[in-house]
Amino acid sequence: MIVKVFGKKQFLDYKIIAVFIAFLIGLYGIGRFGFWRDESFTAVLVQSDFLEVLKISSQDTFPPLHNLLLHFIGSIFGYSEVVLRSVSLLFGLTAVWFTCKIGEVIFDSKLYRWLVAGFAVFNPLILYYSIEARSYSMLMAVVAILTYLTLYINKQKDIHWKWWLLWGITAVVGLYTHSLFVIILAVFSLYQLVFLLTKTKDKKFWKDKNIQKLLLTGVGIVLLYLPWLPTMFSQSGDVNDSFWLVFNPYKAFSENVIKLFIGVGSLMDDHNLSYLIRFVLSATGVPLLVFGIAAMFKSGKNQLASLFLFLFTIFFAVSFVTPVFYIRYIAFLIPLVVVLTVYGLKVMDKYFGQKAVVFFGIFLIFFSGVWYLGNIMQNPNLKPDYTNLISDIDSFDDCQFDIILPNASAYSGMRYYYNEQVFVFDPERDMPTFEGKAIVREMDYYDTNVEKDCVLSPYIWSDSDFENWMNKQGFAKESEDYGAGLKMDRWRR
Repeated sequence: MIVKVFGKKQFLDYKIIAVFIAFLIGLYGIGRFGFWRDESFTAVLVQSDFLEVLKISSQDTFPPLHNLLLHFIGSIFGYSEVVLRSVSLLFGLTAVWFTCKIGEVIFDSKLYRWLVAGFAVFNPLILYYSIEARSYSMLMAVVAILTYLTLYINKQKDIHWKWWLLWGITAVVGLYTHSLFVIILAVFSLYQLVFLLTKTKDKKFWKDKNIQKLLLTGVGIVLLYLPWLPTMFSQSGDVNDSFWLVFNPYKAFSENVIKLFIGVGSLMDDHNLSYLIRFVLSATGVPLLVFGIAAMFKSGKNQLASLFLFLFTIFFAVSFVTPVFYIRYIAFLIPLVVVLTVYGLKVMDKYFGQKAVVFFGIFLIFFSGVWYLGNIMQNPNLKPDYTNLISDIDSFDDCQFDIILPNASAYSGMRYYYNEQVFVFDPERDMPTFEGKAIVREMDYYDTNVEKDCVLSPYIWSDSDFENWMNKQGFAKESEDYGAGLKMDRWRR
């Protein structure tokens, strides 16, 4: 497609250019690090057969769609880090594309559409979750698509059935992607209903064709989600009974709002440049987001701002019951954040002129890219180093040993990277769901006293019960650190 940018003909749509750049950045990081705990859980799970993937998914905390997708991809191309992460990269590129599409709905100016593309391509959270073998990138893409469809539909007078069909399909995909999408869809559905009610001129609103289409779409969504609904309620009960995150409202608000712009996994070393870039991104990103929201409400074109505030507020409020206001769970907001931030830049036009504002936007995009590629991707502790740990196990020849994990925190990683038997210490069988209980096999529990003279114990968090048990059997330990919380104790009698 030929488009004009800055008065010159371009032979590629800017969205294609944006996706291509994001693809190259994704390739740089996709195989750079090993799996962290949740990724290795997914990698072990998806190597099961189809019915087992469904069963384990139902015993964990997420719906099965992402796992089944990885299962089918892995059965064809293998279950390597690059293959399993490539699916997330594909959804990350989809999120970039539809963030640009949202920008096209909001902005008439090609300059600001290009800025939206730039901010999307170099947003640290989009890039980070695009190379993580979990469902967060897929969730982000689904929300970006649903946001675009919502904004597009609301600009039409008579909405064709195909748009409601696409809206419904996207919603069903989201429901089978992540459990939290139930909340997201409730917000979108309520927003759509209220919007159409305020738009209709018919006092008998139930006769309005667009409202009827929305309600019928809702019925279809519910019917398609019914098979998983009982499992979802069961999973919610497990999560509420053993949730591992602590919610501090002030800390959660301040830290996670900043992380929308600086991402996660940064390396805060002794270089002043790291602190400078972190400060610039957070000190400009947050005010621009606020300016963008305020400006949208002032202009009366506040649909995107309203959706963002509703979603943000609901997730924050729900966290007083179950702490879901955590960056990986709210990363789906990034497509909205990007467009609102650029809208905040646009507000500055009348004060500083368009050229100055665009230059400042390019400056922030450059800083985001430097921050992600030069800091986050250079952090040696971004993900645990199982390769060195396995190498140390293979070279350990002091005495005969068993590998007994003090808990399941490193179990999935060991299952994925190590080909020999590993055991888990859990005599009471009271392992919490979040440790990865769903993939632990009965044969992997260790229930007897240790017979061998050495025990190797990889872990991400320690367990005092295990240490007391080992001490009572006459063992003493020395520890080794492998980064990102991964450690291993060498126990000898």
